[in-house]
Amino acid sequence: MFRATGVEASGVFEGELGAPLLPAPCNNIRIDANNQIWRGSTRIFAGIPTDSGIISEKFVACRGSYVYAGLSTGELVKVNYRTRDLAWVADIFMANHPTSNILFVNIIATPVINGEFIFAGGLGNAFCKVRDADGSKVWCVPISVRDIVKSTRNYNVVLADDGTKYVVSRQGKVYLMPEADKRRRWWWPF
Repeated sequence: MFRATGVEASGVFEGELGAPLLPAPCNNIRIDANNQIWRGSTRIFAGIPTDSGIISEKFVACRGSYVYAGLSTGELVKVNYRTRDLAWVADIFMANHPTSNILFVNIIATPVINGEFIFAGGLGNAFCKVRDADGSKVWCVPISVRDIVKSTRNYNVVLADDGTKYVVSRQGKVYLMPEADKRRRWWWPF
């Protein structure tokens, strides 16, 4: 198991998350275990394959003619699937991590498109807000991400590799996600 180091939660989240974002369909676009992006049987991008040993089904996010994919190298890429041009690459891992030789930096969580930004996280101890226009990172918080469970206009619920759920605001503030069963009332009135 990996451990998320350095994340400081600002207490337990007590607000409302809001309505979930609905991802656009990706029309037969997928990423394989060798960091290759395919549209049907046509390869549109070939990243460097790694032998990281993480077995996980990964998915891409799409908007217009662009596809956003997380690679096992810890990079988030934006590729035009029609022209096969690479728009940008963003590193989604902590470069100055205390154990700088991190073995696993895989991005196994599906990237989230939210307005002018892309949210992505990976096992390289980083969950980042990336500017869609140029791939520059706005901020990153030190969470080793297994999945982005839910996304709304203002929040992302992130599942860390140790099983902890965090709520991360659009501004990068981190909260612990309350356990649903503790907040749910099983008696009248609901």
